[in-house]
Amino acid sequence: MTARALLCVTLAGALWTACGDEPTPELMTLTPGDVERGDTVTVTGVRFGSSGAVVLTAFSDDTSFDVSSQVAEWADSQVTFVIPDDFMEQRYLLHVEVDGQRSNCLDVEVVLPPDPLIDVVSPPAGLPGDTISVDGSEFGDGEGRLLFSPDIPAVITDWSATQIVATVPPGVESDRVRVETGRGLLSPWAPFVVADADAPTLTLIQTTIFTPRCATASCHGTARQGDLSLVAGESYSELVNIAATNLPSLMRVEPLAPDSSFLIDKLSSVTPASGSRMPFGETPLPVEQIELIREWIAQGALDN
Repeated sequence: MTARALLCVTLAGALWTACGDEPTPELMTLTPGDVERGDTVTVTGVRFGSSGAVVLTAFSDDTSFDVSSQVAEWADSQVTFVIPDDFMEQRYLLHVEVDGQRSNCLDVEVVLPPDPLIDVVSPPAGLPGDTISVDGSEFGDGEGRLLFSPDIPAVITDWSATQIVATVPPGVESDRVRVETGRGLLSPWAPFVVADADAPTLTLIQTTIFTPRCATASCHGTARQGDLSLVAGESYSELVNIAATNLPSLMRVEPLAPDSSFLIDKLSSVTPASGSRMPFGETPLPVEQIELIREWIAQGALDN
């Protein structure tokens, strides 16, 4: 037991002796001992009467805080109260006061909950009205908010401590999202692009580029050169977030990152990082068509 805790016990004993038959409250247990702001704490003991005061004293500087307004239940042998949301992370000594009589002290350690953290936003881009999934940790069991930059809330359809499912709100233009827990803790921003509805689509690229220039029978059609099909209905799953066959350190298409996408290198470089420029043995794609693909990737490489 610490010197200060011993002092509290000694003071309580002195009060009992000095006051004769006056009922001095006595604390026995405190559950839990380590708490976060907003947590409910239960104290058991004897001679609490029907009402009184709950006081927490900061161990660091002896500042006392009367938290009686946070009491949810008071009985002669048990008191339940809530740790205020503005409490600092530190050690406190708890005592109760009943009719001017002060109890012994018990330790309370207030710890701050860890900040929420986003691991993956899937898909990494989308249009207003699209459903996205945000996976991470420490989101809390109570629902908070998913915010699109600057601070526009999404419509939440499902919330758990590790995953949020939400709908991209209408009229928002953003390149990042973050989580605000029910207790007001904020995660760092994570990338998410709200795509431009007028941006190039995969359907446009498929119709004007992939099908006539790439998905021929001898190339990326039935022949599947380079183990790649660019046939309509297959191109998205064959390209997006798929490692290049001869250069697995690069994705064929990395959403939001055209300069890191092997497809752009194969279409635009005279000497790509692996193999030959595409379309193989034919006139290169016009700059305008390559930029169309680049913009599609920059907008998140949506399956649209």
